[in-house]
Amino acid sequence: MQAPIFHGEFELTIDEKGRLPLPKEIRTKISSGHGTSFYIIVGTQNRVAWIYPDKYYEELAMERKPSMLNSREEMEYLRMTFAMAILREPDQQGRLLIPTRTLERTVVKNERLVTLVGVFDHLELWPRAAWETERENLIARSNDITESATGHGTPRSP
Repeated sequence: MQAPIFHGEFELTIDEKGRLPLPKEIRTKISSGHGTSFYIIVGTQNRVAWIYPDKYYEELAMERKPSMLNSREEMEYLRMTFAMAILREPDQQGRLLIPTRTLERTVVKNERLVTLVGVFDHLELWPRAAWETERENLIARSNDITESATGHGTPRSP
């Protein structure tokens, strides 16, 4: 299954009950084939909440072949990834309830002003100020990042 391609930045507010409003642009990208719920996991590289459509996430998970003979490192990775993952369905207003415990495990913690960022096949939930810093850092390093990731520098404008 191909995931929807998520892009853009959405400045949002998590309400006092921990509900994140999902922008209409995001909700309309997701078909029933992708699922109707979302997995929320703690990002393994940056402790940012990563949000995946449920059916797509389950397909990604099954690409890892389960084994009873996993190494210690593999078992730690599986615990880290799956034990802390939660599955949530948006309410009728398109809000996603994110438990306090999940927010506390991420860089969001008790921040209410957040930015939801589209990152190709998933969404990331950042504290707004942290995302602004990260975005500026990415822009400042864009040529190096592009060259490292692709082997080619950023094309120059004429």
